[in-house]
Amino acid sequence: MPFERLTSLLVSAAPALARTPGFARFYASRDDDEARLLGRLYAVVEALEAYDGATAATLATGVLGDVRDDAPEDAPRGGPGRVVLAFAEALLARAAPDHRHRRGGGNLYFDARPEGVQLRAFELLRRNTPLIAFGYAAANEAILEAIGARDGAAPKDLVVVDIGIGRGSQYRALLEGVRGRNVLRSIRVVGVDGGPLETARRVVLDWAADVGVPATFDGLPMLAEELTAAELSDVSRRGCAGEQTPFVATAAFALHHVVDVGDHTLAARDGVLRTLRAAGARHVVLVEPDSNHFENDLSLRFLHAYRHYRTVSAALARSLSASDAHVVWSEFFAPEVCNVITHDGLHRVERHEELTRWAERATAAGFRIDDLREVAARVAAPEGFEVHADASGLRLYFEGVSLLGVLRASI
Repeated sequence: MPFERLTSLLVSAAPALARTPGFARFYASRDDDEARLLGRLYAVVEALEAYDGATAATLATGVLGDVRDDAPEDAPRGGPGRVVLAFAEALLARAAPDHRHRRGGGNLYFDARPEGVQLRAFELLRRNTPLIAFGYAAANEAILEAIGARDGAAPKDLVVVDIGIGRGSQYRALLEGVRGRNVLRSIRVVGVDGGPLETARRVVLDWAADVGVPATFDGLPMLAEELTAAELSDVSRRGCAGEQTPFVATAAFALHHVVDVGDHTLAARDGVLRTLRAAGARHVVLVEPDSNHFENDLSLRFLHAYRHYRTVSAALARSLSASDAHVVWSEFFAPEVCNVITHDGLHRVERHEELTRWAERATAAGFRIDDLREVAARVAAPEGFEVHADASGLRLYFEGVSLLGVLRASI
C-alpha cells in the first residue's frame, strides 16, 4: 500500500530528516482517511520519480475527482481536503506541464494576482493569525534587545537594514510597541527590496511621527543578492543623530527567496550573509518558515511540504472564519504549494529551510547564534500555539509542528 511505502521512506530517510526532531510523529498521527489520501498522493510522487508522467497524471486526476467535492466542507473543521487538493493539483501540473493547474513559478509576489485580492489576504493573515504577527513581534523584540533598548535604560538610536522590506508592515508593530516607552531616540530604516519602496517609506515615517520617534528612510531598489558591502555600509551608517551607528540587519520571510541554483550555487544566501558581515552588521535577525523546501529530492520535499502546509491549514482554521481562511489559503498558501512541488530550478523560489540550517549559514558567515530564551519569555504564545527556544533560536509550534523560526546572529 502507498501509505506503508511512505512510512518505510520515513524510516530509511531518518538521517536526512534529522534536523527536524519528531518528524515522523506527524505522519503517525494521521487518521485512516487522511492516511489513504496521503498514500494516493505519494503514489503520484513515486510515478513521477519513475519518469512515468502518464501514470502520475492519471493518479493525480483521480485524487482531484474524489476529493474536490468534500474539500469545502471539511476545510472549516481543519480537515485535509483543501491541502490534498492543492498537492494533487501541484503534482498534476508537474506530470502534465501544459495542464491548466500549472502556475506558481517564479516570484509569487512580483507575479501575484490583482493587488486588491492579495492585499486583502495579506491583511487577514497579518492581523488575524499569528503566522506573520508573531514573527514580527519576536523579531522586533530581538532587535530591541540587541541594541539594549529597554525600559529604564537611556534611549537608543536604531539603524536597521531590512532585506525584503515589502510594504514595511513590521515597523507598524515595532513602533507601536515602543509608544510611550522612551526606549528609542531615533530610527533609521534602510529598506532593500526588488519591488516598490514607497509604501514602506510611508509606513515607517508616518508611524514614527505618530509615536514621536525621529525617523529617516532610505531605499535600495534591488534584490538581496545584488547588494555590495560598500554601498550598504555607506547608506546604513548615516545615523539619525549624525553618528556612525552600528546597524542591525533583519529579513522577515525574505531570504528563502534568494535562490541558490545555477550560477548562484552555494553562494547566494551565504553571500548575502557575508555581505552583511562585511558591511558592518552587528546583528542579523531572521524570520523564516521552519521547513525544508530547498530539498531537491521530490519524495523528501513532499514529506516536508505536506507536514508544513497541512499544519498551516489547520492553524488557519483555528484562527480565522471559514471564508477568511479560504481567501488566505487560496491567495497565499496554495500557490506556495504549487511553487514548492511543481517547479524546480530558478522557478522554485519558495525554498524554505529549517531554522538550524539558517543558523549554520549565519555561523559560516562569521556570526555567532544568540540565545533567545529571554525574547521568547517576552512574546506570549498565541492561543492554541506554543513557543520554544533553544540554542538555534525560537520557534512557533502548532499541533506539535514548528511552523516558524526566529534567530539572531551577532558578531
